[in-house]
Amino acid sequence: MNAHLIAFGAALWLAAGFADAQTAAPAARPNILWLTAEDICPNLGCYGDKYAVTPNLDVQVKRPPRRCYGDKYAVTPNLDRFAMQAVRYTLAFGITGVCAPNRSCLITGVFPTRLGSHGMRSTTTLPAAVKCFSEYLREAGYYCSNNAKTDYNFAVPKDAWDECGRKGRWRNRFFFGDNGAGLPGMKKWIWEGGIHVPLMVRFPKKWQHLAPAASGQTTGRMVSFVDFAPTVLSLCGAKLLTHLQGAAFLGEQAGKPREFVHAIRDRMAERFDIARVVRDRRYQYHRNFMPHPTWSQFVSYTEEMPTMKAWRQLASASKITCPPARHFSPTKPVEELYDNESDPHQLNNLAADPKHRDTLERLRGECVRWMKATGDLGLLPEHEMLLRATGSTPWEIATDPRRNPLDALLKAATLANKMKPTNVPRLVQGNGGQVSTLDISFITSAI
Repeated sequence: MNAHLIAFGAALWLAAGFADAQTAAPAARPNILWLTAEDICPNLGCYGDKYAVTPNLDVQVKRPPRRCYGDKYAVTPNLDRFAMQAVRYTLAFGITGVCAPNRSCLITGVFPTRLGSHGMRSTTTLPAAVKCFSEYLREAGYYCSNNAKTDYNFAVPKDAWDECGRKGRWRNRFFFGDNGAGLPGMKKWIWEGGIHVPLMVRFPKKWQHLAPAASGQTTGRMVSFVDFAPTVLSLCGAKLLTHLQGAAFLGEQAGKPREFVHAIRDRMAERFDIARVVRDRRYQYHRNFMPHPTWSQFVSYTEEMPTMKAWRQLASASKITCPPARHFSPTKPVEELYDNESDPHQLNNLAADPKHRDTLERLRGECVRWMKATGDLGLLPEHEMLLRATGSTPWEIATDPRRNPLDALLKAATLANKMKPTNVPRLVQGNGGQVSTLDISFITSAI
C-alpha cells in the first residue's frame, strides 16, 4: 500500500490515514493517507514562522538553527521534514474557526449552512442526496476506516466506514482537523488565525504527475475545506456528484482555481452569532449580522483557556490594550474589510475607508451571491429552521424561497443592523404585522 500513497497533511494534526483499494489493481488508483490534527495555524517552520524550532529543516537547507530544543515556541522538526517531501498550500482555509461544522463540511463536501449543521454543536439530518464522501469511495472499491473521532453534527451513517472506532488499523485510519489555534480570537473565530490552516500534500514518484509543484515547493492556489471531499474523489477516480459545493483541486476532475473562499460563524456553544466571510487573494470581508453583542460573549469552553482568563483580568482592570482590546468592544461593526498584504493580522478595519469602497462593494456583493447560491440557512433561528424542516431536512428547505426567504431576510438584516429602534415597526410590517421567532434576532439588533 505505502508504495502508492498520496499523503495529505491538513492543518491540525492528530494523525493518520485512509483508504485501501479492494477491487482495482494498486497501479490503477492511489491510496490516500490523510494526516490531520486539531487547533493549529500555519505557525510551522516550513511556513516561515520565525518562532518555530526547525533543527532538521535548518540542517537540510544549510542555515543556522533559529531556535534550540527547549525553547518555549513551536517545535516542528518532523512536519518540516515532511514538508520537504510535499507541496505546501499557502492559502488553505477552513469553513469556520471551530471543529464540528468544519468536520461536517469535510466529510460531505457541502457547506454546513446548507445542511443545517452550522451551529457548534448541533444535530441535523442528512438528506438522501448527500452522503459522506467515504461512502462514494467504498462504492468505488476502496476500504475506508476512521479511528474514533467523527463529530459531524449529524449521526454517522452506517455505510460511512468499513471501520470506525479506536481499533481502526493504521493503514486504514482517517483523522481530520478543522480550525486555528486554541486562543481567543483564533479558535471559534473567522479572522486569519481561525480559518487559515496549513495543508501539505506528498506525491510519491508514481503519482508526481498529479502534483502542482515540485517536492519542497509551494502553491498559492486557494483551497477550502469544502474542496477536500471532491479532491479525494477526483484523485481516486470516483464520479463527482452535482450536490458537492466545492471543487476538486487535484486529479483529472480538478476545477478552475478559486477566486474566493468563504467562511461562516454561527452559534458557538451557548452563545449566538451570525457572520459571513469572503476572501480573495488579498482582501478579507466580514458581514456581521449580529453586531449588537460584543466579540467577548461568555462561552464556557473559551473561558477555561489560560489566555482568556488573563485577558479577562486585564480587561476588568482597564489594562488591556490593542489588539486584544478589540475583543472587548461593546459591539461589532456591521462590516469588516482587511488588506492581508499590509495587515496580515487583520487589525485595521478598512470598511469605512473611501479608498476601498470598490473592494468593499465587490466583496459584499459576492457574500450575498454566495449565500443565495448555496442556500444559506443561517438567518433562520435554529428552532425555526428545524420547525420548517419538519417531515423533510434542512437541506431540502434551504433553497425553498417560502421556507427560507433569503431575499427578505437579507433586507430585514440590513434594516435591523442600522440599530435604530425607530426601524422596529418597519421590520414587523415587513412580516405582515406578525412578529415570530424569525424576527427576534433582527429586532433585538435594531433595539
